[in-house]
Amino acid sequence: MTKLKLFSFSGITVSTGVDLHKRIYGGQKCPDSERRYHVKLKAKHGTSGKTVYLCGGSLIHERWILTAAHCWENETGCGVFFVGINTIEDIMLLEIPSQPGRKIVALPDFPGQPPHLKCANMHVVDCEPTRKSKCNSNVPYNNRLCLKEPNVDTRGGDSGGGVIYNNMIYGVIKGGGVHACTRPAVTVNVCPYMNWINQKIAQNNGK
Repeated sequence: MTKLKLFSFSGITVSTGVDLHKRIYGGQKCPDSERRYHVKLKAKHGTSGKTVYLCGGSLIHERWILTAAHCWENETGCGVFFVGINTIEDIMLLEIPSQPGRKIVALPDFPGQPPHLKCANMHVVDCEPTRKSKCNSNVPYNNRLCLKEPNVDTRGGDSGGGVIYNNMIYGVIKGGGVHACTRPAVTVNVCPYMNWINQKIAQNNGK
């Protein structure tokens, strides 16, 4: 795990934000009592004082957020969180101050992938046609989950959010693009990274 501190922003805040789900094409606003483990990652710029939205994320532990690595790819240095970045895939862990009682989402208790997923009620589909349609068709999709449902899709503001099935997180949203509702949404499959996630949490919870 690479440990970084974020320097370009003077402060990072984390807040629950179930209204974030309305960014999904064809989705609907979740009731405030649902998915309290879904968080907004926001930063306050050091010079202007302006608070900007960065990404979504999912609380998988009272001290840990699972999100997308690309949310921080343009940031360097100092802030309040340690960052655990997987160098192979677009997945990242953020460590935050402990606060007992936070609502968390469970990691999968078995390998593989679910048949369908919540939040926008999308179904898992074969990633191979999507891989071949991309400009760089050599990119491996072995560790991806591709989701498809008529008139439903992810958007750029959904990056880092969780893909949930049976109250467990199976995917991390990579974002959306100009092909909304025409191609499957591509997410990072959490299952292949379970050992990495558990190892990093165990190592750092002991410090």
